[in-house]
Amino acid sequence: MYHPYADGKYSVAPGLSPLGKDFGHGEMDQKYFQIDETYPFYREMKFGRVGGPVCFATYDLDWQTSDHIRDWIHNKVHEEYPDFKELPETLDGTCMNLPEDVAILKYDDDHDWLAYGCIFFPSGWCVGEKIGKSYREVHEGIPGMKLDRAEGFVKNIMSKGPFVRFVWSPMFENTLNSHPSIEKKPFDPDNPQLFMKVERQVTQPFPEKKAMLFLIRSYVLMPEEIQIKPLISALESMTKEQRRYKGIDECYDPLLEYLSSLEEKDGSS
Repeated sequence: MYHPYADGKYSVAPGLSPLGKDFGHGEMDQKYFQIDETYPFYREMKFGRVGGPVCFATYDLDWQTSDHIRDWIHNKVHEEYPDFKELPETLDGTCMNLPEDVAILKYDDDHDWLAYGCIFFPSGWCVGEKIGKSYREVHEGIPGMKLDRAEGFVKNIMSKGPFVRFVWSPMFENTLNSHPSIEKKPFDPDNPQLFMKVERQVTQPFPEKKAMLFLIRSYVLMPEEIQIKPLISALESMTKEQRRYKGIDECYDPLLEYLSSLEEKDGSS
């Protein structure tokens, strides 16, 4: 399992590493797709959500790019997992059968835009509201994010890579789906529970198509898997605006008190 908060700091910087960097998972860290024993669960979750909040969206995505990226996904999945079943012929069907969520960013000489999204496990956002927007517009409202550098960042991931980065969010229930239409469970000091959602995000450029593929594999850390001491430090490094954005500002003090009690318990055991 990944612990991107383990350095004790909260950051919204890109934090890009080359795909293949060893994060402690050996061969799995070399791969674009992480298809393991949990795959049936992810697939079942996706198919079970069809008909719910918007999960698919497309805007100004030409069929040549769509087919090219679909074929690339097919080839890469079977390169990494030779025994994996055949994927459907459509891009939507392909993405439904992956554990990862999928987004495609397009660009031309003037601007970039979110051209496609198959997002079943969002962290507080709706693909239907973000589709067609630029990278800068998609990420507006994230406290501390240096969007004045957005254009340079997009040019970088569109021409270089693949890269991998991680995002983490404290949660108070065991769920992969934090769609904004779903009410979040608040922290309960009388019955405290803490989980951690971690996203492994992989970028793959397609400069010949002026496009970039974005893969998002979501995980949930169970309470016993969370590293308490670095998490406390990471939470303490957040600004009030960042705590509010992550939905923990109102419960910040009791949450830290709870975590400190766990740290003391671990230290005395």
